[in-house]
Amino acid sequence: MSNSIYSPKNIKEAMEMANVFSDCGRLNAQEILLMHATYGHHYGGNMGLTMTQAYSLKGKPTLNADAMAGIVRNSGLCKFIKIDAWDDRHCTLIMSRHDEDFEHTYTYTIDMAEDRG
Repeated sequence: MSNSIYSPKNIKEAMEMANVFSDCGRLNAQEILLMHATYGHHYGGNMGLTMTQAYSLKGKPTLNADAMAGIVRNSGLCKFIKIDAWDDRHCTLIMSRHDEDFEHTYTYTIDMAEDRG
């Protein structure tokens, strides 16, 4: 765990920080605690940093796309992630791992995002 003032040392401090952060109005304290419990380890236990990389989607903690890509790249397994094509309706990504001899291709569409809210 880091020594940041945003890294709670115990559950009491975590709850106090979540209450302070929730006063900003974007998230409630419960959502903040859930995001921190779920993803805080990726950010050295820093609740403030976790909040900049995650959000709550219908009450479920979720990482933003840049955060996901950063975690994957920092894993040591990622050979590359590249955008193959995109427009206002879709995005196609090609990815490869160091421990595999093939590429993965994924296409995400606006319809898929709308279906998930």
